[in-house]
Amino acid sequence: MHELGFAAPTALQHRDATGREVARTDFWWADARVAGEFDGIGKYDLGLHRGDDAARRASIRREKEREVALQLVTRAVAHWTWEDLRAPERLARILTAAGVPRTVRPEPTDAQRHHRRAERR
Repeated sequence: MHELGFAAPTALQHRDATGREVARTDFWWADARVAGEFDGIGKYDLGLHRGDDAARRASIRREKEREVALQLVTRAVAHWTWEDLRAPERLARILTAAGVPRTVRPEPTDAQRHHRRAERR
């Protein structure tokens, strides 16, 4: 994120209007009220609930309820995966779309420079 020119985030507990903790997020940009979540697949690993459909459904339901609760106390929630981290331009699009502030404009990548040169021709 830093190399892409985005502001430094913090981790945070999110609380609703009553003061009840809604969730903890991996990243938080307070001024923009944007939460960031790195989505690993571990929590969705079906092997954790092997043969227990009720437990699997309950786990998915809790995750969905958490997401809705987060949306009520933030302006946006950005989600990304390992694949997004390996594609910095895609991660930048995700963070920009969510409204994560940038502190500096990053230097264009070689691919971007090549694309711009081709457009000018």
